[in-house]
Order: sequence, then structure tokens, then C-alpha cells
Amino acid sequence: MIAPFFQDFPSAIMLDADVKQKAEGLAAFANIEYDLAEEWTLVVGARASRDEKEIDQINSFFLPADPANPFPGYEQSTNVPVGPNVGGNVFTDETIGSLRDFSENTWSGKLELDYKPGQDTLIYGSISRGIKSAGFNNGFITVPLPPEELQFDSETLLAYEVGYKSTFWDRKANVSMAAFYYDYSDFQTLNFVGAGTFITNKDGNLYGAEAEFTVLPIEGLTLRLNGGFVDTELSDVTNSGGVTADRDMALAPEWTLSAMARYEFQLKDSDKFLGFQIDGNARDSFFNDPGNNSAGEVPAFHVLNARVFLSDAAERFRVTASVENVTDNQEISSIFLLQGLGGYRYFFHNRPRWYSISFTYNFM
Repeated sequence: MIAPFFQDFPSAIMLDADVKQKAEGLAAFANIEYDLAEEWTLVVGARASRDEKEIDQINSFFLPADPANPFPGYEQSTNVPVGPNVGGNVFTDETIGSLRDFSENTWSGKLELDYKPGQDTLIYGSISRGIKSAGFNNGFITVPLPPEELQFDSETLLAYEVGYKSTFWDRKANVSMAAFYYDYSDFQTLNFVGAGTFITNKDGNLYGAEAEFTVLPIEGLTLRLNGGFVDTELSDVTNSGGVTADRDMALAPEWTLSAMARYEFQLKDSDKFLGFQIDGNARDSFFNDPGNNSAGEVPAFHVLNARVFLSDAAERFRVTASVENVTDNQEISSIFLLQGLGGYRYFFHNRPRWYSISFTYNFM
């Protein structure tokens, strides 16, 4: 693939990326549930995997042949004139040998104990081991890339969780709660390098809890509240200032909260139902990069939505009118740092207030 990079800049460059990757996988798994007693169930699961991957990667950066008219015709053809090659990676069997391929045997598993003191209650505890396969850094990344950094290792997670679920009040209310601790080895950490991304391995951990409560206090009214909390840590991460320290994981707000209220009723002398719903969610600020650079901090955010809907008793049709982001609260939703390109960053805003009308009809 050939693509111009910063076409309008005085020193325009072009990337010629020729990357071919092959992956093969083989896995076997089993899961067993065994009743130890009337109220106790043991769950055991395991999975064995073998992964084989190889890559050929040739990336090159070119200056324009004519700086006054850089890369003419690039929109219509990939065969465009280029100037000098000013950098790149050549990762083939001839240049790096065994670094361009690997094979790996891994395993994952789960051990869970369930306790059901009654038909509507579950208390459980589990220990799980999960694996995310190793891979290669490739594509649009800053060049040159040292050969030893082409591969990143597989990620291993040990997850511990306890939880409680129950339905009560004559089945008009239910609650779910869980607490967890995740221990990561070689966590695959996504970094922004130049105009692209680069994965390294860091150890890390997180712990937290979440809960959801739903209640139907009167006929037609549903109330729901959901919340979560996490505390994260990623070891020995270097920020843009060159300081290495333990950091918060990226994309991990400390708290999240959501709520919903819906009321629907049958219209008099009709088989039609009219409903109203209001819902919203909020979250804490978080970092979009593992270095926790202040320029990559996404601010806290909240949004409120409302809708009204009309349907028949058989749910054959439904008409819905909605207003999303009622308060028109526009905040940054994600940030990407381009530290290797003059300290630039680009970011996205959430969608502003949005009105919509939808119609659904089921033929079955």
C-alpha cells in the first residue's frame, strides 16, 4: 500500500508499506460441570492452544521527486513518482531470520464454585487463567524499528472473582454484585509512536467491583442502576518526559455509572402500548495513553437521553422518537498523541444533541 503522509506539509513524505502476515492456530477445549451436592456445583474448564505466525515487512519513507508538486496523481494510482528513500524497515528472512516467525504452545483454564441456597440466588467464586497470543508490530509506525522490537510476547491473565446474584420481592427486583482482581503478566500495552502504534509488554494489575440493581415497583415501571469502580496499575512505563514509573492503565476510568427509568402502559380501549424512557451514563476521566501524559487525559463525561415509543401488544411494530445527549454536553471522547511529530495530538468529540425517529415492523 502506498499512501501520502502530511501531503500539505512543506516536507511531505510518502509511506510504501508492503506487509504480509500468516497465522495458523490449533486448539482443543473441554468444560465440565459437576454437582457436589444439591446446592453446590463445581465448574472446571481448560483450553490448550498452539499458534504459529510469520511476517514479511518492508516499509519505506520517500521524499517527493518535486517538492513543489509532491506525489502527483496519488489519488488515482499507486504508481506515482517518488524521490529519495529516507528510512524504513526491511524485515524478511534474509535480514532478520528467526525474528520474523514464532510458534507457541499456551493454555488457559477456569475453576469455579457455585452455591445456590435457593432457586433465585447464586453465590460464586472463580479463578481463571487467560492468554492473548503474541504478535508483531507492523504497519504505519515510526521507522526504523529495531528488529528485536518487531515481536511482542503473549499476555497472561490470572483473574479472581467473587459474586452474588439474586431475584427477590416476588421477582420484581434483582441485584448482581461482583468483586475482582486481575493479575497481568506481559500485558500488551498499546503505545503511540510517531504517527502509529507500537505494542510493548508490561506487568500490571487491577482490582474493582461492580453492581447492578433493577426493580419494578409498580406495573409498567422499570428502574435500573449500574455502577463500577476499578483501580489499575501498569509497571515501569516511560512517559513523554522520559520518566519511568508505575502508571494507570489506559482507557480505564476509575468509576462508571448508568441509570434508566422506563414507564409503559396500555392505551384505553386499544391493544397499543405507549412508553417513555430516560437514561444516562457518566464516567470518570481516564488516560488514553499508558504513559499518563497530561495531553492524553480524556475528561470526565456524562450524557442524558430520552425517548418515547408506541407499539402493539404483539410487538409487531414499534415507532420511537429519541433525543440523545439532551443537554448537548460535548466533551472529548478520545485523544491520540503524535509525540514524534512535533507534539501534535488529535481527538474526537462525542456526538452533539441528536434527534431521531425510527419505525420497526416484524413480519413474523
